[in-house]
Amino acid sequence: MLSPCRIVPEIRRRPDESAARRPTRENDPDLLSGTGGTGAIAQGNAGPGTAVFPIAAFAALGHTGLRVRTWAAREAQISMRHGKLFPILLAFWMASSCSRSPEKKNPEPPAPVPKSPVNVEQTLASSRAGQRLLPKIKLKRAENALMNGKYEEALQLYEEMGRETQLTAEARSQLFAGQAEALFHLKRFDESVSAWEKVIALRPDDPFSHQNLALVLTEAGRYREAAARLQEVFRIDPDNLPARLDMVNLLKKMGEPEARLAEAARAFDEARRSVDRRLAEALKGEDAETLVRLLGYLVEVPTETVDDASMEALLTHASSGVREKAGLLAARSEKWKKRLQELLGKETDPLVRDVWTRALSPDAGGGETP
Repeated sequence: MLSPCRIVPEIRRRPDESAARRPTRENDPDLLSGTGGTGAIAQGNAGPGTAVFPIAAFAALGHTGLRVRTWAAREAQISMRHGKLFPILLAFWMASSCSRSPEKKNPEPPAPVPKSPVNVEQTLASSRAGQRLLPKIKLKRAENALMNGKYEEALQLYEEMGRETQLTAEARSQLFAGQAEALFHLKRFDESVSAWEKVIALRPDDPFSHQNLALVLTEAGRYREAAARLQEVFRIDPDNLPARLDMVNLLKKMGEPEARLAEAARAFDEARRSVDRRLAEALKGEDAETLVRLLGYLVEVPTETVDDASMEALLTHASSGVREKAGLLAARSEKWKKRLQELLGKETDPLVRDVWTRALSPDAGGGETP
C-alpha cells in the first residue's frame, strides 16, 4: 500500500506562483463536478454543486511550505461548510501521517581508523637508493643511543646493522667501534677487545683505534698487552700526547722502576715541543686537518694550552673545526675566557657557538692555567 505522503509532492508549487492560479472550488471545475483531477476524490455520482473534499488539501496541512498550508486550510474550510465530515477526518489522518517524519537515528560516527606508524627503515629497504642510505640511518640511531648512555639499546642497534650485507669497510669499522665502546661501558672487556681488533683489521694505521684498545686492555688488567699497543700508537704518530700520558700512568700501575718512568716523561715533553712546532707550520700552511688533530691532542691533556699569538690565530681561523678546538683550550685561561666571550658574539657557526658556550659555563670543569 502506497503511503498517503506520496500525494504531497504533486501539489507543490513554485514560490513565485500567484494565488489566483491555485485551485479552489470557484476556479477549478474538477473540484466542483467531482470528476476528479489533481488531488481530488470523487464521491459516488456527485453532480454539480456537490462539495467534494480533496484529500490532497488536508494532506498538505502537514506540508512545511507556508503557501501550500494556506491553500489546504482554505479547502478544508470549504469542505466543512458543506458538511462533509468523513473526508475531513480522512484528510486529517493523511495529513498527520505525512507530517510525521520517521525518527532519524543519529548515525554513530565511524570509528577512527588507527594510523599505523610509518616504518622508515622498511620503506627505505624497498628501493636501491634507500638501501644505500639505510645503514647510515641505523648507524646514526646507534650513535645517539651510545651518546645518551643507552648502551644496551646501542648494542642491539649495532647488532642489527651488522646483519646488513652491503656495508662499506668504513661503515663496518664504525659499527665495530661503536660495539666496542658500548661493550666497554657495560664492562664486557673481553668482547670489547675483540671488537677493537676488528676495527684495527680494517684501519691498521688509525692511532685512535690502537689507543682505545690499549685503554680497554688496561681496564681488563692486561697491562703488558696495553703497553705493546701504545707502542704501536707511537709508531704511527709519536706526538700523540694523550697516548704518551697513558704510557706514564700505565708504567706506574705496572710498578716499573723510576728510570723507566723518567724516560716516559721525557718522551712526553719532547712530543709536546714537537706539537708546538707542527702547530706553527700548519698555521702557516693553512693545514686545517693537521691543526684539528694537534689541537685535539692538547684538549685531551687537561693542563695544556698554546702561546698567545697562536691562540689568537686559532680562535679566528677560517675553519670552524679549528675554532671549536681552540675555544676549548681558551676556556682554560681566565685571560682567554674574556677574549672568547668577545668572539662568541661574532661567531656565526651554530656548532662552534654551542661548544664555546658550554666551555664557558661554570659547570664546564677542566683545569685552568693563569
